[in-house]
Parts: sequence; structure tokens; C-alpha cells
Amino acid sequence: MSKNYTLHYFDGRGRAELIRLLFAMKDVKFQDDRIKFDEWPKLKPKTPTGQLPYMMIKDKPYGQSIALARYFAKEFGLYGKDNLSQLAIDEIIDNIVDFRNAAVKVRFEADAAEKAKLQKKLEDETGPAFLTKMSTILTENKTGFLVGSACTVADLALFDIMSGMAKQPNSSKAFAVAPNVKTHMEKIQAIPNIKAWVAKRPDTEF
Repeated sequence: MSKNYTLHYFDGRGRAELIRLLFAMKDVKFQDDRIKFDEWPKLKPKTPTGQLPYMMIKDKPYGQSIALARYFAKEFGLYGKDNLSQLAIDEIIDNIVDFRNAAVKVRFEADAAEKAKLQKKLEDETGPAFLTKMSTILTENKTGFLVGSACTVADLALFDIMSGMAKQPNSSKAFAVAPNVKTHMEKIQAIPNIKAWVAKRPDTEF
């Protein structure tokens, strides 16, 4: 397998962290190019989709964070054992993307009144519904993982979003809705390669 990989993203976890976690899980080396915000306007026209992250794979650029995550999950054997497992993984990841998008919308809302309205909906409706869905999947699977009996890209994706949530002031209230989701987060973080990555990665706001 070629190790000629360079990931380009801002200096944060954001939409690139799942890719980094996949590399960490399998201890595959890559270049982690962290772009400063003031550098982005000049770089943007040169990217595949006008967005970050993008990744150089064998000297060719590829964009779309979830497409990249799915590609590397397949390459690294973290994408389930059959088509039905992969469907279940895709469903979970799409749910996570929807939740992330709702949270990002709150973060970047400029109008104070609208921001407060969106935050309340996130805390009272969107967040609890998402956590309940993930909790149900974990309960029904009975292995401590979301799909099958081993860690997949779905588990890493949930860990990523939940570890970000754990940094928020109201995290204890959020996790009270689904304590097994917090247990799952701690389980994934205890995987030696993930634990090592979390310990050494830059401590960023997002």
C-alpha cells in the first residue's frame, strides 16, 4: 500500500478528523498539512472542490471528506464484512453528518436571536434524537460496537463527534440521555492507537 498521502485541512479536527482517526487506527503514516485561515483564499481555487479537506493520494488530489473516509475505511479493512454491514455503517455515518451539520449551523449563525433558537432546538430536539438513535443501535448490536463485533469507521465517526461534544459545558446533560454512548466513546478512546493519537494531536477548539 502506498504511503504517499497528504491531508490538507485547517488546524482543527472538524471534517478531517475522521480521516486522521482511520490512519491512526491502522498506524499508517500520512502528512498532516494544517492550513492557516489567512492562507485559504489563495489555496481555494487550487483544490478539487473548492473545499477542505482534500487529500493527495499518489500525487492526485481528491476531495469530499466522507468519500475519503469511506475509501480509507475500505482500504484499511474498517468498513464491515458484507454489503449489509456497509449499508448499516453508511446509515450511521449519514446520521452523524446530519447532526454535525446542525451543530455547525448553530456555530456559524450570526444573528443572536436565531442562534439562540437553533441552539435550543439542537439541545432539546436534534441532539437527544440523535443520541437516542445511536444508543438504540448500540443496545441492539450487543457487542459494544455499532456494527458487527469490531471497530469500524462508524465507531470512529461516532467517537469523533462525541469527543467533541464532551468538551462542551452541557455535555453531562447530553450524555445523560444515552449513557452507553459515553461508554462507547471511552471504549474507542481506549484503543491503543486511538489513545496515542488523541494524546499527541493538537488541542484545538473545533
